[in-house]
Amino acid sequence: MKKRWVIALCALLAAGYCAGGQPDDMAYVISMAVDRADPDQIEISAQVPSIVEGDQDPGHVFMSAAGATFAEALDVLEASSQRRLNLTQIKTLILSRELAEGDGCADLLRDMLFTEQIFGDAHLVMALGSARELLAAQKAVIGMRLCHSVEAAVRHYQDHGYAPRATLSDVYFRLCATGSDPVAILAATADASHTRALPPGGMGRAWPGSLPRQGENANEYVGCALFAGGRAVGLMDGMEEELRGVLAGETGTVNRSLGGAWARLSLTRRKIRVDTAEDGPKIDIYLAFSMESGAVAPDRAVLCRQMEEEIISLIETCRSLGAEPFGFADIAARNFLTLPDWEAYGWRSRFPGASLRVKVEIG
Repeated sequence: MKKRWVIALCALLAAGYCAGGQPDDMAYVISMAVDRADPDQIEISAQVPSIVEGDQDPGHVFMSAAGATFAEALDVLEASSQRRLNLTQIKTLILSRELAEGDGCADLLRDMLFTEQIFGDAHLVMALGSARELLAAQKAVIGMRLCHSVEAAVRHYQDHGYAPRATLSDVYFRLCATGSDPVAILAATADASHTRALPPGGMGRAWPGSLPRQGENANEYVGCALFAGGRAVGLMDGMEEELRGVLAGETGTVNRSLGGAWARLSLTRRKIRVDTAEDGPKIDIYLAFSMESGAVAPDRAVLCRQMEEEIISLIETCRSLGAEPFGFADIAARNFLTLPDWEAYGWRSRFPGASLRVKVEIG
């Protein structure tokens, strides 16, 4: 009896494997870009590694298709591919700025998230220009396969605090929730069309595509796109993203320079209180850092005042855009026993008028 069960189980597994297809029959999409082809068309572009034998870098192929909706464009892409598309290995989903800032952005994200095989933990990227062009410029780093290279590049910028840890599911579900607003990774290709002057003080003040450097892979992931009301409403550069990440509890390091002196600050304490009084919310922020510097250290008192001013300015900018990407709402919601009570408080309408107190200390 036991032997028959084992044979039956093996047969079922074999049948499932065959139904799924052999690996050589699959086109494993590593990254996908979505653009507006014309006012009535969505264009999907996909980057797929070629299949070769051995350990050599297989290279990749690039293909695209258009349709009236994301689903229709994906159907056309599947039908025109010479191998069956497999979307389970997607590392980055790239939206053009035009689509991200459009009224249909939330619906598009929903369609992408609930597409079979597309996992919600793929990095969500907003290209400053064309998503297709950003994807086409994506190349493997020497010694790495493309699928690992893409992941390593994004993680590298995130580890430095210059890019947020934003996934498709993060952004979509925060757009639908009553808490703080989401952000997406901001990216561009290093060429003249996106270049902005790099000001004194380091690359944190840079925008993607503007770093004074050269390299095989021209794509840069610096800063973030702010979302509110179902679409992208503004941008943050790398240094602003550092501060946003610290305030949101997502990162703990900040790089700063002052009068030619450089410092790396590591967060040692973060305390944020939000008082949801009826006369208006009160936000109290306290951040303490330890400092690592070069031969000449910046003046701590001056640097503290500078950072306090930067935080207040950043929050005011976001208020003017109708966005709150700092996690303040998530803290404020703890003051309410039920979701209806929290929703009735009307955080989104109250946040622009909230009083603000910021204190930074550097030990």
